[in-house]
Amino acid sequence: MPTLVYLWHKPDRATPLKGDYVVARMPETGMGVGARKGDRIVKKVMATEGDRVRIQGTELWINEQHTERLWLAKSIPGRAPGDFDRDSVMGEHEMFLMGTTKESFDSRYWGTLRREQVLGYAIPLL
Repeated sequence: MPTLVYLWHKPDRATPLKGDYVVARMPETGMGVGARKGDRIVKKVMATEGDRVRIQGTELWINEQHTERLWLAKSIPGRAPGDFDRDSVMGEHEMFLMGTTKESFDSRYWGTLRREQVLGYAIPLL
């Protein structure tokens, strides 16, 4: 898989949609892996307000559709797959973000982001 290059720009609409790529600041995770707090990250919006996100063990479902696995769950120091379990409905202005590779450190591990944390949108160029 080729490395993706992104062109990013300021938000041109108030709310990102599923499938959009957003640029945001990395939240504090307390896990000591991945990007550092405050670093710019690019992730794809996978779930938004009203969507149900369920993680059980290493499996992820969005709106009852199996979507992905938690590939990193067994390799994060001090964490086990069940530590990431959740079953929740996205609240107002909440987004569940995922990277473009299966090993991406994203909402599967550190939870949702709010719309206010989005800096802009990204457009994959390659």
